[in-house]
Amino acid sequence: MPNNTFADSMRLSDYAVLLLRHWLAVLGGLVLGLGLAVGYLMTADTEYTAQTSLLVTPITTAVQEIPGQRSATEINLDTEAQLVTSAETAAAAAAALGLTDAEAARLAAGVSVTVPPNSEILDIAVNSGTAEHARRGAQAVAQAYLDRRQATAKAALAGQVQGLQTRIDSLNQQLQDLTRLGASLEAGSAELALIRDQVAGLTNQLANLNSLQSQAASVSVSPGRIVTPAALPTAPTSPDTLIALTAGGALGLLAGVGAAAWGHRRDDLLRGIGDLRRRTSVPVAATVPTSLHVDETVLVDASAADGRAYARMRNLVTSSLEDSARRVVLVAGVRRGGGPVAVNLAASLARAGEDVYLLCGDAATVRSLVGEQPAGSLADMATGEADVQAAAYCVPAVPNLRVLALRRDTDHASALASTRGLKDVIAVLSATAYVVIEAPPMTDSPDVQTLAPVAGVVVLVVETGRTRAREISDALAEFRSVHVPVLGAVVVRYRRDRRSRPSRRLARWWTGSHPNVTRPLPEPDQPVGSAVGDHSGTTGSAGPAPAQEPSLTRGRPR
Repeated sequence: MPNNTFADSMRLSDYAVLLLRHWLAVLGGLVLGLGLAVGYLMTADTEYTAQTSLLVTPITTAVQEIPGQRSATEINLDTEAQLVTSAETAAAAAAALGLTDAEAARLAAGVSVTVPPNSEILDIAVNSGTAEHARRGAQAVAQAYLDRRQATAKAALAGQVQGLQTRIDSLNQQLQDLTRLGASLEAGSAELALIRDQVAGLTNQLANLNSLQSQAASVSVSPGRIVTPAALPTAPTSPDTLIALTAGGALGLLAGVGAAAWGHRRDDLLRGIGDLRRRTSVPVAATVPTSLHVDETVLVDASAADGRAYARMRNLVTSSLEDSARRVVLVAGVRRGGGPVAVNLAASLARAGEDVYLLCGDAATVRSLVGEQPAGSLADMATGEADVQAAAYCVPAVPNLRVLALRRDTDHASALASTRGLKDVIAVLSATAYVVIEAPPMTDSPDVQTLAPVAGVVVLVVETGRTRAREISDALAEFRSVHVPVLGAVVVRYRRDRRSRPSRRLARWWTGSHPNVTRPLPEPDQPVGSAVGDHSGTTGSAGPAPAQEPSLTRGRPR
């Protein structure tokens, strides 16, 4: 299974790479968000806002019984703002404008009030579908508020006047009663003197109440005034083009990033070493810097960057197989064949002084090297039809390197890998030399699992840009099922063109015109003929080998 902890180890640069890889999703989300914003701008109802400003002044709603004093109501602008937006004010404004009930409800919903700090100003704003309706609505709401405030103040003063009049009438009645009583009393009596004192007191009260009533009746009510009349709006306030486009772009970009993240979690394609390390558990054994060419095998120089990469992989192989009885390395490509890696790994081992047998199992690699079906193969050695000298080719430029085909029928090169004889031959070869087996692609053939039991270690060839993490997991499961350890992965990439450097093309070593191609192969340190047939290992002789050297095709097959 792919490693599920890769997201926890992502760095900031990894997120940038994520966005670059899925830039189409991000761009699509951005375009979609902007498109929705434009659609909203084209279909949304247009609104205009008109504003008027009111100066709210204190109102005298009562007179004090102490002559010369009046009581002015203290202004609470928060309360006044609530009164502006009340249903009564909206109904009065609608009545003044002659609106229907539905229009009055829309007018009430479109009224808003703000209070500037440290002032006695109310800013009344009204939203409407047309500029003229907004202006008239703001003006009507402001005037309705002032009218209602004035009417409320006048009603309060009228109530006070009426209350004073009631008291005056009561005092007048008492005064009349006392006057009639005093007329019936004798002059100079004590009762008459008391009544006269009471009459004097009532007269003074009446004078005071009459004065208060006069003051209350003469109070001038000023609820405030409109300091800034509502002007005709010149542009709509809603929808706002800048806000709509900004919000649409931001939401679209967020959706695009979310889609990119979702696609990244679902996409297990390995595009680099970082993806291989995060998404799988297989270690990276080496990285080949130079791009490989499809259907072409190139023998790299030992001093080149690629050669140093293969040398590091060679050191890993030799250290892991140092105490192993099976010095066999299986090079398995996940998506493509591991031919180039197997060839250069074998060459690197040979350059280090090791005897190496390279067993080519991929038909494309065999035809690229030999040019035709080989005269002998490892399968012929297993059946006793040929010995190693008849079946192997040597590369004079790389001493100690011998190349064999698993079978002359290269399209079924591993078909006999499960036979006991073939496994015995590989065991004998690995006793005195390293054996590097080039296997066919794992996604195209099940033969890799058949070849795996004869190997000591496995090297996976991972092509960036094509291999997926689940394919690596499947490969690891296959090798785990046959108890063969995976040394690591060699990361390569392929070019689509077929350009190469002819001086380094390995196929040149196999053209019949090349002066350094020699056969038969010199006898190895330990003959293998004793394990597969009665071959003495004499140089230049092989029992069933043809009397004449097999001819090689000129050039590389297309």
